[in-house]
Amino acid sequence: MDDKGGRIMSRVLAFSDEHLPATIPGRVKFLKEMEKRWKCDTIVCTGDFLDLHAISSHTTEADAKGALDEMDEALIMAKEYYKAFPKVTLILGNHDLRIMRAANEAKLPKNWLRSFREIIGAPEGWDIRTEPIIIDNVLYDHDFQCSGMNAHRSRATKEGLNVVGGHLHAFGGISFISNSHSLTWGMNIGSGVDDTAYHMRYGKKFPNKAIVGAGIIIDGFYPYFEPMNLGSKRKLTLSRPKSKKKKVK
Repeated sequence: MDDKGGRIMSRVLAFSDEHLPATIPGRVKFLKEMEKRWKCDTIVCTGDFLDLHAISSHTTEADAKGALDEMDEALIMAKEYYKAFPKVTLILGNHDLRIMRAANEAKLPKNWLRSFREIIGAPEGWDIRTEPIIIDNVLYDHDFQCSGMNAHRSRATKEGLNVVGGHLHAFGGISFISNSHSLTWGMNIGSGVDDTAYHMRYGKKFPNKAIVGAGIIIDGFYPYFEPMNLGSKRKLTLSRPKSKKKKVK
């Protein structure tokens, strides 16, 4: 579709927080289905592609894998994404940057290190960056620099732009903001994590669980949130007290 300037605008599929290898089964299939259903021509991942649990500062699980084993498992899964999506803009998230932070803490010069692209073996079609990107006047970033269920709304208000991001696993959806001059919106695109993975064990007692889904942005203005059907893993159950039968005299 052409905008007023004759420029072809984008149909974007946006996903976030895959946390490889702690990713929900069937994730790539779901994303590919969304790409085809919405006829998307642009793919954006807003970060935390890797989990890197083994080099986090709070690794306490006795059954956690070492850094090499975890990375090997993650890279096997990453190949599914590379095959399904040869071209992706990947904005690195805080988990992805754990490698760089560990290197900085060890005071290692940058020219001693491999790039993130080399580490994950990403194809040339993957544009990997640390800064947010604007597509069709929509800001894509890893997080909203705000917290809570209305973080996407707050960031959109501050930026005066439509915004898309993830980071906050337990929230997903769209919030519109209107004034006398404009209509803007913010969208949290949820995550792709598997809550049962040991990497996510820290949130076991959290009442809110991960919202697994993806975002669709048409022509920079029309946002849609698509939740992933997790079947029986998210079945709503109601607990009712058992009724006591009255004794017949």
